[in-house]
Amino acid sequence: MSEGPVTFPLSAGILEAKHVAQMPGQSLFVYLWFVNRVTSDAQGSDGQYCGAVLGGQPVNLGRIAEELGMTLRTVRRYVAELVGHGYLTSKKTGSGACIYGLTKSKKWCWQRNGKLAAARDSVDSRHGPVRALIQELYQSQFSVACPWDGSEARVLKNVLTANPSWTAPQIETMIRNRFASDGITGDRPRQWLPNLAKYHATALDRFQKPKNGSVRLPVGQGAMKNYEKLLADSGVSEAAK
Repeated sequence: MSEGPVTFPLSAGILEAKHVAQMPGQSLFVYLWFVNRVTSDAQGSDGQYCGAVLGGQPVNLGRIAEELGMTLRTVRRYVAELVGHGYLTSKKTGSGACIYGLTKSKKWCWQRNGKLAAARDSVDSRHGPVRALIQELYQSQFSVACPWDGSEARVLKNVLTANPSWTAPQIETMIRNRFASDGITGDRPRQWLPNLAKYHATALDRFQKPKNGSVRLPVGQGAMKNYEKLLADSGVSEAAK
């Protein structure tokens, strides 16, 4: 029973004229040999990935010559050219053999891209609508565009992560209550988002008490405790209920 073909990813950028010029003769096949033997890669300080050839073990150039049907002298010359042009890194060991790395490794990019896609898909579905509502109400209330950058996004993400049980309608109520409260300013959202829960029941007056003495029973864990606290803060007695 014959085995299926063995394949590996290769960037189409290798077809650019500069690479054709830098890989004369059959040096491309030597380069492909190294690509095929990359077992893992790691990101460097420059953001590029370097692939470990044969798991970081020394490479026997005689093996390459035998597998590709070339002379050892030819393989040595091609490998030296690939190192010189920056396609490979080379580190000599105590035995005199070399450990090689593949620069700008693309062999595992499909895996990295898959992880990035999964990360994008896992973005909290509440994030976009909440941001849009904040920007809409801010524009309406202060007649200027709502300041929003990565710092706001991070704070909102942290708030949502810390409160997975909050539903989109509950969060919308908190935000609307905040903008309906007395004495609010045009502070950046990152400044007040961590305190969003204080608006979960109703808008607040300038004394940070329930506006107009009205309290709506909040929904969720600890509702009665929060409700009783709001009643106490607003001066509404149990008998008045």
